[in-house]
Amino acid sequence: MSTLAQIHQAQRVRFQQILIATDFSDASQRALAYALAIARRYDSVLSVVHAIPPEPRDQFHLKLCPRTEPTPTEAEQEMKQIAENARLAALKHRLLLEQGPVWDVLASVIQRESVDLLVLVRADVAD
Repeated sequence: MSTLAQIHQAQRVRFQQILIATDFSDASQRALAYALAIARRYDSVLSVVHAIPPEPRDQFHLKLCPRTEPTPTEAEQEMKQIAENARLAALKHRLLLEQGPVWDVLASVIQRESVDLLVLVRADVAD
């Protein structure tokens, strides 16, 4: 192999571990489609994570504010629906439900799984 070909080969992008964060919204479903395509293209392991927010310390908040996040049980059901995606089943993948603030969960998974690419949705342009 020529030196130029070796340099070109060394510069190729590789995504061995891809992480997508989901809140189960339509926008997250669209982002999942992109993540699936990227994972298929690069033969990557795709991890899908949902961060379950910590329980509020003051139960008073629960009565004043409507809950917008799915409950842990609802999140499990949503993840089961994602698991039934035929395109996901064809790939190496992990489904992760972790409790904690979103950015803490993402940072933990990124470090633990040695993530190469994080797929997110910008809320202001997603829907």
